Order: sequence, then C-alpha cells, then structure tokens
Amino acid sequence: MKTVTSDIDKPFLVDLNPLYKDGHLLIYATISSMHLGYRWGEYHTNFTLLFENRVYDNLYNKGSPLPGCNQLFFDIPVAMPFSVGDVITVSLFNLKLKRAYKDVQSCVSVPNPDPLPLAVCSYISDYNTIPELRSWIAFQRVVNVSKIMFFQATPIPGFTEAFDHLIREGYVEVVDYTWPRLQNGMKMQRNNQQSQVNACFYRLKHRASAVVLCDVDEYVHSEKYPFDLPEVVRYTRRTHPEYDLVTVVVRVMHNV
Repeated sequence: MKTVTSDIDKPFLVDLNPLYKDGHLLIYATISSMHLGYRWGEYHTNFTLLFENRVYDNLYNKGSPLPGCNQLFFDIPVAMPFSVGDVITVSLFNLKLKRAYKDVQSCVSVPNPDPLPLAVCSYISDYNTIPELRSWIAFQRVVNVSKIMFFQATPIPGFTEAFDHLIREGYVEVVDYTWPRLQNGMKMQRNNQQSQVNACFYRLKHRASAVVLCDVDEYVHSEKYPFDLPEVVRYTRRTHPEYDLVTVVVRVMHNV
C-alpha cells in the first residue's frame, strides 16, 4: 500500500482487502488521514471503485465514528470464482475532493472454513517495551486466544529476536504499519490508530468468529470463564443473540 500513496500531505490508502464469497467480491478499503490532524472535510463517504471497467458505489455510507479514518465497502457480483492469492486491480475515487488511488493491486482471500474461535488485535510502537509485550502475549495464551495480530507503527528494538518463534508458529502476525507522519505533535500511539482498528477488524472478519480490539496495557478477563475467552463469546451469543458487538467496561487498577 505504501507505493499507492506517495504524498504525505494527502490521506493514505492503508488497506485494501478483497474477499470472494458466494459469487461476490467483497472489498473493504481503509483510508487514514490522522497523520494530517483533524481535517473534518476528509470525513465523508462519497467514494466509488472501478473494477473491470465498471463503477461501484461505496455501501458504507453512514460515515465513520472515528476521526481520521474512512472505512469503505464495495460489493461486486462476479461470474467467475476467485481463489486465495488471485490478484485483482482496482481504482478508488474520492468524488468530493477529486482524488484518486489508481491501479491498486491486492490479493483475494476467501472465508476461513474453520474460523478461529477468537483473535486479538493491537497497535504497537517503540512506546511499548519487550517485557510489556511478552507479558501481554502470555496472558492471551492463558485465556485461550487463537491468534494475535499486531499493527506495528514503528520498529521496536529486539522485537524480532523476542517473538520470532511465535511469528513463525503463526500465533503472532505482524502488519507493517510504519506509515510516514507529519510532525504535528500527535502522540505515536494515536497517529493512525483509528484506521488500524478498522483495517484489523476487516482483515480478521472472515478468519475468526470474534475479534477483540484492545491496547497492550488492556487485559480482557472473565470471572465466569477465567481461562477461556472464546467461551465468553459463545455464552454472550447464546444469552444475547441480538448483539454483535460488546464493549468491555475498563477498571483502572492502581498500586497503593
């Protein structure tokens, strides 16, 4: 994606995830403008996508609740099936601001036939220490999380040496999120994090039955099922089938 947006003074197309399902290409696109600060004129849904000489409207037309991010979705009926790894080429057009991301290539995925019970995603940078990350990863193992996906905003000294075995195992997946940033005083932990939340969710949406989005100083714990967060998901779906999103109440603990 870094070859698509070369102008640091414009929003970045940070993720494009095409998925083939039941005769349709479902394309999720994430655009980040948080590196520019709060530019309210960027937060709109007036986008179209060009694929094989046909134009499709963005179907996520309610706007984003997160400043600094445009989340887009396109549903394209197709006559021929796609397989994992097939490459498609699309162009994305910002109709309001007369801006284009042309000839963007991306690999197609398909839904996981055996979805992971639960994945966790977090945004990390050199603000985080190796001991902090090691402790957080160990906790996810204890509570039976199936996969961790890190969006890494900066190089972290010692990260590869510390976690290479978990990356090779497939338990930890790392997405390069080292996008250029303007020097506007915004903390690293907030710069582009809004787009990370969306990009991570849509990367995992068809790979896992549930996704937890949290920081590495946040530990999701259940008193009812202390060693099995996937069972918490199943219990919640049984008891509250009307909900597809749960917000966890955060309790801040202080040493006395």
